[in-house]
Amino acid sequence: MTRELFNNEDLISSLKNSGDKIAIYGMGNGAAKLMDVLKQNGLGCSAVFASVDFVRGQEFLGHKVLTLSQTEELLGDFTVLVGFASDQTEVISRIKKIQKKHRTLIPEINVYGVHTELFDLSYLDGHFSEFKEIYDALSDDISRRFFISLINFKLTGDPDYLWELDSLSAERTDELNVRTYADLGAYDGDTLTETLSKHPE
Repeated sequence: MTRELFNNEDLISSLKNSGDKIAIYGMGNGAAKLMDVLKQNGLGCSAVFASVDFVRGQEFLGHKVLTLSQTEELLGDFTVLVGFASDQTEVISRIKKIQKKHRTLIPEINVYGVHTELFDLSYLDGHFSEFKEIYDALSDDISRRFFISLINFKLTGDPDYLWELDSLSAERTDELNVRTYADLGAYDGDTLTETLSKHPE
């Protein structure tokens, strides 16, 4: 594994270099933490918007919550930062539609500890030997491609890397032929459920 496999611009650098106005999609805890991250890095939020069903004239941290179309009328062109997480098909489809109209990024923010600390180029380079050790231990092409896309997503927030992860995950699940499977994560067993749906035997 070489450093050239990874993006040379992280999320904050790309926002600063673009000079784009920033609109945050969402108004929950993630969006609030995202505002902290922007502020700490000398960046501002020009607008907050939500899905139409959630817009009722309310305010969120000093911003009137708008619809996407109202945000477009106000700002013209802008970069969208998604301020929440979801695995719902409808929500993901909505994000992909927004992505077709506006540059859209999905920042990964720590949910514990110091949430303003980001996975940036400094972090990547400071831990590169550890990442290389993990990469070198992977035994197949899908796993290595998944690892590279995961790191690049964490680094840039570019959702195209996230969609690539979905594709690679499906590819891996389709080819699995195992008798014993353990899902040792801390979520709700979604990985195991997905595998069983494709390999019920």
